Amino acid sequence: MRLDSPVVPDTSVSSFSIGPASDRVVYLGEKNTRGVEEAFSVPLGGGASIKLNPALAPQGIADDVTRFFLSRDGTRAAYLADAEADEAFELFGLRVPDGLPVRLNGNLVRGGSVTEYSVDGEGTLAVYVADQEEDERFELYGRKLDGAAPVKLSGQLVPGGDVTGAVLSPFESRVVYRADQDVDGTYELYTTSGGPPVKLSRSGFTPDPFRKLTEARGRPGAHRLKSSSPPEPFRWTSRRITSDGSKPAVSETVALEPKPCP
Repeated sequence: MRLDSPVVPDTSVSSFSIGPASDRVVYLGEKNTRGVEEAFSVPLGGGASIKLNPALAPQGIADDVTRFFLSRDGTRAAYLADAEADEAFELFGLRVPDGLPVRLNGNLVRGGSVTEYSVDGEGTLAVYVADQEEDERFELYGRKLDGAAPVKLSGQLVPGGDVTGAVLSPFESRVVYRADQDVDGTYELYTTSGGPPVKLSRSGFTPDPFRKLTEARGRPGAHRLKSSSPPEPFRWTSRRITSDGSKPAVSETVALEPKPCP
C-alpha cells in the first residue's frame, strides 16, 4: 500500500519518521510541486495526507522544508523551512495531525538563519543555533514549544566567537553546546539548563570545530566527543563527560588497524 499520494508525476519522498507510540508517519516529499519539498503526515493504515507546513512562498523566493522532527508519541513535529525568504531558514513547531505551525525562533536580522536545532523526545523543549541578533554571529537559544518567546542560552561570546553545535540531553532539561566562547578559534564545550553556562572542557583538551558531539548510549546525562579525523595516524581519541560537568572527563584512545584499499 502506497502511503504518499503525489499530485504531480515524477516526484519522490526524501525522508520519513514514525514515533514509537504513533499511528501516523511524517515525511518530506515533493507532493504538490516538483523540486519543492514539504512536510506531510499520513495514517500508517493509509488515508488522506495532511500538509504540516504552511504555504511556501513561490519558487525562486523560498524553497522548501529541509529537516523535521517527530516526538516519540507522534503528536508533535518541528521542521526547518525557508518559508518566507530564500535561504532564511526558520524553525516551526506544531501538533500532529491538525495543529497550526508556530514559528519557534525569534525575529531574524537581515541575512539571519537557523542552522540547526534539537528537540527533546517528548517534543516539549527545543533549542536552536542561529544568527538571530547579528548576521554571522551564531548563538544558542531555547524555548518550550507551547511557551513564550525564546531565550538566549549561550554565554557572552568574544568578538568572532560562535556556537557551532548543540545537543539536548534526553534525560534532563539540559543542553551541551560547542563554541569558541572565550577565545576566538578555540572551541570548547559548555552546558546549561537555563542558568549561566558551565564549561565542560578540561585544560589540554580543546575540541576543534570539525568534531562531533554524540550521545553516549546507555549513560543518562553522558555525552561523548569523538574526532571526525584521527589526531594521529590510525588513532581515535574520545573523552566521556557528564552533561552537568560534575565529574572529571575520562580520556579513551582506540587504535585503528590500517587496511589496504581494495
